Amino acid sequence: MKYNTRIESVSAQKFDKALNYCGNYIEAEPTSNSLISRNKYYWQDNRSNYHLVFKDYVTGKVRHFIFDPYTGEKDDTYDYKYRAGFKAFMALKSLANKYDELDDINRFKDSIYAKDYSWIPFEQMDTKNVNKWVKAWEYDSNSNYLSKMKMPLPYGDIIRQNDYVRKGEIGFNIEANVKNGKKSLVTVFIGHADLIFKTKIYKSFSELADKMYAIKKSLSGEEKDKYKIKVCALHGNMKNHNIFIATAIIGYSSEEIKMYNNMAHVYMNTVDSIICDRPIDAIPLGDGLGQFKLQHEGVLFKYRSHGIKEWATGEKKHKGQKKSRIGIEHQQYYILKGELYHVQNKE
Repeated sequence: MKYNTRIESVSAQKFDKALNYCGNYIEAEPTSNSLISRNKYYWQDNRSNYHLVFKDYVTGKVRHFIFDPYTGEKDDTYDYKYRAGFKAFMALKSLANKYDELDDINRFKDSIYAKDYSWIPFEQMDTKNVNKWVKAWEYDSNSNYLSKMKMPLPYGDIIRQNDYVRKGEIGFNIEANVKNGKKSLVTVFIGHADLIFKTKIYKSFSELADKMYAIKKSLSGEEKDKYKIKVCALHGNMKNHNIFIATAIIGYSSEEIKMYNNMAHVYMNTVDSIICDRPIDAIPLGDGLGQFKLQHEGVLFKYRSHGIKEWATGEKKHKGQKKSRIGIEHQQYYILKGELYHVQNKE
């Protein structure tokens, strides 16, 4: 199957019909890491758009549908995400100007790196236990992105290429990202790297991280949920100004999770959470920035598909966000994801 078709932007309803079509008329197979599997492939890109590529055996054409969960009614979540992200980044720029760090934050704005590069977060799952109930423990980091903003981050221009990372430096390897066709950056702390920078702790980042976490801790309920979106949107805005800083933040998160992943059998993880088969004593618990909460302890858990987590207590989450606080279109797609997984993995 050749990937040479134009992309069609569709509504949630048409996307739903396309999924049903795949289930009824196309022999389904599990997804893989390749861009397109033998019959179809489905993924979410880093802009929250959902893609479905499949061969229509009736017409013989290859179809590529893209569904943007924030289009259509443009619910409050959409508006808040972009307003909040903009305001948070403006606050960061104000502090950066105060500490003479603004040039570094804006250094790669509108560069080829901002336009054509992304990052690959460390996320994995135990495929043998997909769609099975297992006894599990869940650890979730407190404002992971904010905590990693206080770590040594890249500054200035690239100082060396194709060399080993030394003390006080950070590196990045360039890899192909088959999901979106872009080049991806992978953070390197020790070893050989394609691109190397010097590092420093940004005063503006550290101050803003502490301020935002203090505000988040003071909130509760829906207001706290909305503020979490603001924190994530701040990191998203960083990508467009300095992709290397944004990637380094993801890199620190990934390295921490990798370390804990070696201490238990992991059913699944994201860059800021772990679901595993036993307690991990080494994980620092508490309500401080970057510490972890023990969200579930010895509770039956099922990983369904594409970031959908289900607990025997009745909770369902998608990529760390409660269904009740995601926008209308996201809620619709949350259900679609479950249906798609049922199609691909018939019980």
